[in-house]
Amino acid sequence: MSIESSAIRVIDGWYASLDLYQDKLPAKGSIAAALHVLNRLRIGYDLTVSAHVASGEAQITGLSGSAVRKILTEFGETRVLSAIGGRSNRGARGDITKLFDAMQSLHLERLPEPERISVLRAMQRRLVTEYVGRYFAVKRVKAPFDMNATTDSLIHTLLGNAAASGKAGAVAEYLVGAKLALKFPSKEIRNKRFNTADAPGGFSGDFEVGNTAFHVTVAPMPELLQKCKANLERGLRVYLLVLESQVVGARQNMEMIAAGRISVRSIESFVATNVDELAEFADGETLKTGVRRLLEKYNERVDTVELDKSLLIEIPANI
Repeated sequence: MSIESSAIRVIDGWYASLDLYQDKLPAKGSIAAALHVLNRLRIGYDLTVSAHVASGEAQITGLSGSAVRKILTEFGETRVLSAIGGRSNRGARGDITKLFDAMQSLHLERLPEPERISVLRAMQRRLVTEYVGRYFAVKRVKAPFDMNATTDSLIHTLLGNAAASGKAGAVAEYLVGAKLALKFPSKEIRNKRFNTADAPGGFSGDFEVGNTAFHVTVAPMPELLQKCKANLERGLRVYLLVLESQVVGARQNMEMIAAGRISVRSIESFVATNVDELAEFADGETLKTGVRRLLEKYNERVDTVELDKSLLIEIPANI
């Protein structure tokens, strides 16, 4: 077996070892980091991870969206894999450690520099041609429409479909944002990428309307409960929106920290109520219009801020 074939086997084995997340794919940041460090190895071949991390020992040195785009372009891929390259992926260092461990057996340090660079380029090419395209091939979230189903159940089914591909949290937040944007067209409803934190931007929650902070989550954690309590201390009213199956537990937790002061609602009913209002609580074509307006507003908001277009919802043909 040639050294290049062995190197490609290393890449394939490394990719297969990665943890899977949204759409049953590894984190984009890990792929971006691998492309970047393989580029760094062309200049100086050092399989010591510490030689490739910033002073804080968390982020890969020089890793950025522009650096990754340049590498992708070299291999004919012009689409954007990640705007930030992988700087926010805390697991990237561990994944790169695994890659370097697997590369030890190749002994590329023994090769003349031109041959070593050729093998490293072959590894990058394998990542781009075999694996990067998978991120662009994922399908949109399905939103089947059943005229006889309650609007709550339509939202529940939509969130269930999103959960199957690891997107429930993002879809839930964007659905709530779309609902608020439709409900209050004269107000500016914050539209952010799903993984953008609240605090650095000075925001009290995922959304703020008037004197009320809205928190949307499919996995209520103790930190979020404390954030809600902090909102109250600032004089804000608070809505905590969770999945229907989590409402009872979330309500009990909120009663322990702020009895009667935090409104806990299900995402399904919170969003569905707006759809029913848009449809004037009718059925038939009017209900279809309400659902379509919500999904179109959702897609408009997602398309504005997200690079990951698989978060878009496929509008059902029957509406």
